[in-house]
Amino acid sequence: MEAGPSWNFDAVPTTYKCDLCLEHKTQALVQLNNTAAICKPCFITDLRPKFEAAKANEHFWPVTFGTRLHPSSFPEFFTEDFIADYTEKEKEYTTAIGKRVYCAAPEMAHTSVQPKRRRSTPSKASVSAMTTSVALPVFCQSN
Repeated sequence: MEAGPSWNFDAVPTTYKCDLCLEHKTQALVQLNNTAAICKPCFITDLRPKFEAAKANEHFWPVTFGTRLHPSSFPEFFTEDFIADYTEKEKEYTTAIGKRVYCAAPEMAHTSVQPKRRRSTPSKASVSAMTTSVALPVFCQSN
């Protein structure tokens, strides 16, 4: 008795449609939410730069694709440091502008200590020293 044909379902490629480039792909897609998925090349060239821009500038936040996205949902594309930095920026962005407190020194971040303001006029030498080593303000807390 001869055996019937052998079917190897793993050998039959399954195709997926990318919701961004709309091409059919044989590779698994990156699931963005319950209804959308995109291919890895689209994630790398389109969405990852949007996360980087949102971390750098509030104007580009939040990253959305049908719903709000967070880089922690895509750990294969982002480092732990990037996710932590993005989460910190998200705390800043979700705090009302009038309630944000910025510190000139990063070491003062997340403390309730406010820097003392000088009442006297600084000398030219101290102004020159300040302009050469000015630190950018860092989000410290919300009021």
